[in-house]
Amino acid sequence: MPCLIIPHHPHPHTPPLMPPIALTLTHFTSDVHAYERSHPVSNKKVVPDGQGMVHFNIGDAGAGLYTKWETTPVWSAFHDATFGHGEIKISNATAATWTWHRNADDEKIIADTYTLLNTHTA
Repeated sequence: MPCLIIPHHPHPHTPPLMPPIALTLTHFTSDVHAYERSHPVSNKKVVPDGQGMVHFNIGDAGAGLYTKWETTPVWSAFHDATFGHGEIKISNATAATWTWHRNADDEKIIADTYTLLNTHTA
């Protein structure tokens, strides 16, 4: 499954997490101190699933530092400024499920979920 993960503070001697790929469908990063997931985006426009990159900002360990959204952009599928954590469950070579949980909730409560599909096979 094409995926790009960028650590917030990468170590200079850490090997790449994945080999270079031609098409990236997901992008995980953290810097804004909140959680946010985008709709699939391509060329600055929201597109159907599988036709653009989905961005996940999982910087919610600094929750409370970023609590205001002036407006919700059209590309934003979900955002929350509470402490939380995410999980990826790989189903097979073409599907995985991302879930995000607020730390204040019961672990079984999923605040956000997204199914990652790899429709581009080699």
